Amino acid sequence: GCARCHDHKFDPISQKDYYKFYGMVVSSRPAIVNVDSPELRDLHREELLDLKGRIRSALGSHWMKQVDSALGRLWNDKLDKIPDTDPLAGWAKLRDSNPEELVRELEAMSKRYEEGMAHNEQVKSKATFYADLREQAGYDRWFRSGNGLGDKVSPAGSFVVASEGARALRGIYPAGVYSHMLSDKHSATLSSVFHRARGGRNSIRAMGEGSIARFTLRSYPLSHGGLHPTPGLRPQVSWINLNKYKYWNGEKGYYHINTSSDSTFRNGGNERSWFGVFEVYAGDEAMRELGAPMVALPGDLSSIRDRKSLEGFYRRSLMDALTGWSNLKMNDSQALLLDSMVSRGFLPSEVAELPESLKILLEKYRSLEAEIRNPARVPGVMDGEPWDQPLLDRGDYKKEGDPVERGFLEVFGGRTYTKNGSGRLELAEDIVGKDNTLTTRVIVNRLWHHIFGRGLVASADNFGRLGSEPSHPELLDSLALDFRENGWSMKRTVRQMVMSRVFRSASRVPVANRGKDDANLQLAYYTPRRLDAEAVLDTIRFVAANEAGQRAVYTNQKRNGLNRFLTAFNYPIPTSTVGVRNVTNVPAQALMLMNGETTKRAARQWSDRVKGDPDLKSDRERIQRFFMQAYARPASEEEITACLDYLSGKVSDKLPKLEREQALLREKLAALRRGRQEEIAPVRSRLQAEVDARNEAQKDLGEVQVDLKPFARWDFEGDIKDSVGAMHGEIKGAARVIDGSMFLRGGGVWTRPISKDLREFTLEVQVQLDNENQTGGGAMSLQRSDGKVFDGIVYAEVSPRTWLTGSDKHSRTAPFGGGEDMEADKRPVRLMMVYKADGTTIAYRDGKPYGKPINKGRVEYKKGKAQVVFGTRHGLSPGGPGRSLTGRIFEARLYDRALTPQEAAAASSGTLLEVVTEGLLAEAMAPARKKAVARFDGEISLLEQQLATVGEEIEITREALNAGGDPYFKIAHAILNSKELIYVY
Repeated sequence: GCARCHDHKFDPISQKDYYKFYGMVVSSRPAIVNVDSPELRDLHREELLDLKGRIRSALGSHWMKQVDSALGRLWNDKLDKIPDTDPLAGWAKLRDSNPEELVRELEAMSKRYEEGMAHNEQVKSKATFYADLREQAGYDRWFRSGNGLGDKVSPAGSFVVASEGARALRGIYPAGVYSHMLSDKHSATLSSVFHRARGGRNSIRAMGEGSIARFTLRSYPLSHGGLHPTPGLRPQVSWINLNKYKYWNGEKGYYHINTSSDSTFRNGGNERSWFGVFEVYAGDEAMRELGAPMVALPGDLSSIRDRKSLEGFYRRSLMDALTGWSNLKMNDSQALLLDSMVSRGFLPSEVAELPESLKILLEKYRSLEAEIRNPARVPGVMDGEPWDQPLLDRGDYKKEGDPVERGFLEVFGGRTYTKNGSGRLELAEDIVGKDNTLTTRVIVNRLWHHIFGRGLVASADNFGRLGSEPSHPELLDSLALDFRENGWSMKRTVRQMVMSRVFRSASRVPVANRGKDDANLQLAYYTPRRLDAEAVLDTIRFVAANEAGQRAVYTNQKRNGLNRFLTAFNYPIPTSTVGVRNVTNVPAQALMLMNGETTKRAARQWSDRVKGDPDLKSDRERIQRFFMQAYARPASEEEITACLDYLSGKVSDKLPKLEREQALLREKLAALRRGRQEEIAPVRSRLQAEVDARNEAQKDLGEVQVDLKPFARWDFEGDIKDSVGAMHGEIKGAARVIDGSMFLRGGGVWTRPISKDLREFTLEVQVQLDNENQTGGGAMSLQRSDGKVFDGIVYAEVSPRTWLTGSDKHSRTAPFGGGEDMEADKRPVRLMMVYKADGTTIAYRDGKPYGKPINKGRVEYKKGKAQVVFGTRHGLSPGGPGRSLTGRIFEARLYDRALTPQEAAAASSGTLLEVVTEGLLAEAMAPARKKAVARFDGEISLLEQQLATVGEEIEITREALNAGGDPYFKIAHAILNSKELIYVY
């Protein structure tokens, strides 16, 4: 830390050394790196390239024969809403003009295009940064990573074969740099040289799907929006503005474009993603997107005088473009003309329309492309612009001195490194070189420290003058030399240490040594030590086999929210290197083991597993299993006797019996519900057809859209305000409004109080979940001001993937029986709960009834003493897992009345339509069928009551067991608290 600002007399790292290493770091850029083998990275590359050449040739020949029919389709097409930048826009605009108007408009189009070209050239001449990636010289100055980017700029007319679907091609593109020429599974990251921000705006002319672009400041890719925008690319060529550029004037940064899965701030990403980049600009004025209008096409515009000559111009242009495409010689405007003709269906592009020989080529291409796997990626670095960092006066980044050449430490000779790379390779060579004997000493000393609790050099982080001297210098040198000569094998060195006499020694102090070497520096015996925090947690998880796959070292750690268990056992704050940890023995550690949920959960699952093992026939065998799994030794007779005395026949098999009964009741209930659905299916089908016919007739009559007049409405269009009243919201926790929806990541929204008493009301919310596995999260609730009494729309609190009306202590909750929602994590669904004054609650999903109504009573919400909550079931602050929802809310409404079934349908369709209700079904059923359905309903109601009773008994039994009622749980818990488990002797 000192070396950043000044030299320090006690520090062997000088200020120049600090900036040598700083230069190496900023010459490399954070990136997600493809770590596949070369064979996997280039899988089928040559075959796909060959197939693309044959597909190009075959398509060119086929399209040449289709010119007349293609132009015929073009002449007759309306070309609605075609942008002026499209090559076909000229035809759409000029075809119906008389000759005078046509010539006049054509001249105006040419003038606008020339003015746009002149404007862009003038803006580029004043740019503070400009890169043209359509030119090879411009591309060569950029840095790339991933198997999706080649060495050369893709020429105009480059195309991509669609990996699936009815269309043969994804697109025909102008010249540029593309990541998906063979497959959009390929990885790709593109990065510019450094650029010091100057001017009012910057932008990237690009296209893509799922990819992002950003201007990375200070060599660190922040991406939380605000001052660090990361806009996504659009499938069409356009200028993408990177906002907040002016704010960063004077700062050094670089441009960065990557696919979805290659983003440094996304966890995973889309398997298929791509981008194309053409130009990058920074300055004070805006560049214009000119595209390729008709006037940009090669040819004599002066020959166009009327519709016939206009048709002739387009015919020649298309023929020239097809010839150029087949010969690999065309310009951008011709490529975009061809793309427009293909994408709009004028030239045949559907696979079904193509000749059989072409279909075979496309099928083979798609088959090979499907075998390309999504690359294995890891966080890493990619090469960037080699940079010698100027020395900062007193560490002030605004006071730069002379650049410091990258190189090794002065104390080791300080050789300087190459000018052409980051210097990382040379640094690695110097660290492991034979002239540097410090590296091997430090490594074997750290291994010794981790095995014995104290290194041969006690100050593992400091081998300098202020560090400790080695207790056994010859041993340290011998281990270091052996380590180097045997391939730097840590596994071999660890084996040597644990097989040594020192490690195998008893942990009791020999009588002869007492009072002579209390610190055991001479290693006369093994010094007992407690495991490190991660090893303690891993041991508990491994023994209990409850989270065996989650190593503590891989646990996600937030600096302001560290794992409480690990922190209690001296887990260091992860902001700096800690070679030697503090080792304390404090009450918090014992309390964490005794009362912490981690240990309780492990003991519960471990004891359940041992009790449920059919191979263990007696209590004695179960006790032996506990000891063997925990201590890798059998229990002594004394220990077995103590455990048997404690058990004393107290173990109850009540819980397994109840759980089996619950599972059986659920199966019977599911079967009854299926039977009921099958019984009413013919009637429902007939009624639905009649209702659909009446609704269609209503639409044909031109019925107007209905306004349901909600009491409050939230559209999340840039804010969290109530658009019809004053119930504006306040965000708490991880939630924010993005692109017309509320993103929920554990946080939520709390509104202002209601302005009238509500006993009868309706909640409506359109929501899409992040994943199907979350439980108990609330989408929308109405709660009293204390956050305790509530009614709301809740997901999977009782049964997986089902919606219910949540309430305090389930006092007004019962299953609707609506079945599992298999789409809520794939698309937005509209949920509605209608709360009637008589205690009836009716659920709707996408305007249709969800299950059957329930009647569990009603509470009243008073004016000024109740509010709406989004994203959490209830409460005054965001809840943890099991109470908060993760996903997106697109809109929500609160009604001060109980909506009718027709109004519920209208909420989804926007039109007051008729729906099939339980009442209609009952009226339409024959007496015999009605009797059968009533029998089903009676049996279902009885089973639901039995299931609720069994569920309550299970909860009561579990609470008793968790409180220590199960002696097996207590034995497991005691073993997990034992010193023998978490200490090394």
